[in-house]
Formats: sequence, structure tokens, C-alpha cells
Amino acid sequence: MDAEGLAEITLRVQVKRVHGSINNKEVLAIRGALEQGEHPCLITLSKFTSKAQEEAVATGKIPVKLIDGYDLAGLILKHFDEIDEKYKDIFNIRRKKSLNIEDLFELDIATEEEEKVIKKVESGQKPDWDTIVCPAKEDGFIEAFLGKKAWWQVPLRQQTIPFIKYIAIYQSGPISKITYYGKVKEIKPYENTGKFIIYLDGDPIKLDNPIGHGKNKYLHPQGSKYAKIKDILIAKSLDDVFY
Repeated sequence: MDAEGLAEITLRVQVKRVHGSINNKEVLAIRGALEQGEHPCLITLSKFTSKAQEEAVATGKIPVKLIDGYDLAGLILKHFDEIDEKYKDIFNIRRKKSLNIEDLFELDIATEEEEKVIKKVESGQKPDWDTIVCPAKEDGFIEAFLGKKAWWQVPLRQQTIPFIKYIAIYQSGPISKITYYGKVKEIKPYENTGKFIIYLDGDPIKLDNPIGHGKNKYLHPQGSKYAKIKDILIAKSLDDVFY
């Protein structure tokens, strides 16, 4: 891979198609097979154990990029137009002509769930949540949420904004946990994108017990989701946050 002529990067990729979870032995194996200057990436349609995730980011060792089935699905959707037609046929995915391309990269939370909220607001009811949970990749999380105390390009409806008091961040693989949250200071339109930027009131707060997956693996946030801050502060898994 040529990074804009600045550097040439050799990526060593291993793909595992298994029914069970990938453990730390596979992480150690790909790291041990590296040649000078190579960067390792391990991909599976399944998921990684907690020990595998810890080993992938172990201090003093070459980091191993882990991509599980959910992350792979997200990459496919994000780069859908660049995929060869023969693979699109295998995936059996077609783009809905009525949707903006960016809308395909978020869950329907920005439409279906907020429509329910809007109906409640119009009838004089308040929503039963106060927090928006947003997924984040490592670079964006460090630079934006921790560094600039803000998160942007969030798809929202104007009617829901007054009820958002907190924002929590779900760090995607290999961490795959809600790790930080913060109190919302203000929410403003983000440029001319039709989306919004959320500013924090003070520093981000690290959870004493990061919230990972429970029994329901489908609660993996691919887009923004709503929750209660009181549930997040005592949750043992994502099951407790999103029911």
C-alpha cells in the first residue's frame, strides 16, 4: 500500500472463517510470522476473545489490527461502491436509491427511533432516555472526543436535541466497549452536512468498568443509539444498556 507517496506499507492479513471465537494464540501467531516492516491484520467473520483483544494492543509489542464480523460488515457498507460487482452479487446487497450515501453508514436510529420520540414530544411526553451512544474508531476517539472534547457528524432530528444530556462513546474493535462518557454542553449543526456536532461540558469521564458485550451479540452499536446515563453507570454489559 502506497500512502500518498509518503510511505510504502506492507500489510500482512490473515482471514479466519470459524464458528468459535478467535483467541490470543492466533494473535501471537500472526505477530510471530511478520517480516521486517510488516503490519499485521487479523480478520474473522466471528469475534475475538477478551484475551485476544488484550494481546493485540499489549504494551511493548507490535499492535495487531483486529476486524471481527461486525467491523467487516461496516467496512463493506462504507466502501460499497468500490467493491467488484461479482462480490456485490455474493453479498446480495443493493443500495436504496432514495437514501443519501452517508445514511447507509448509520443505523436507522436517526429515523425510526427518532420518529417514535417525535411522536411522544408532539403528544406532550418525554423520551425515556437522556444519553446518545456513538461508535468510534480509535483515531477519531483520541483526536476528537478526548482531544477536542467534541463529537461530530451525528445524525439527529431537531426535536430530539433538547433531551440529549449526555454522550457516551463505544470504541469499536478490538476494544468493543463503551469506555467514556461526558455531559453535553451544546449541540450545533455541523457545517452543511445536515448532521450535528456535540460539544462536551468539561472533560470526558472514563468509566470505572467499561461496558462490553453480554448475551445479545446483536447489541453491537454500528450507529448512534439512545440510552439512560443511570443504566450506563451501573451496567455490566451492553444488555443492561440497550435491553
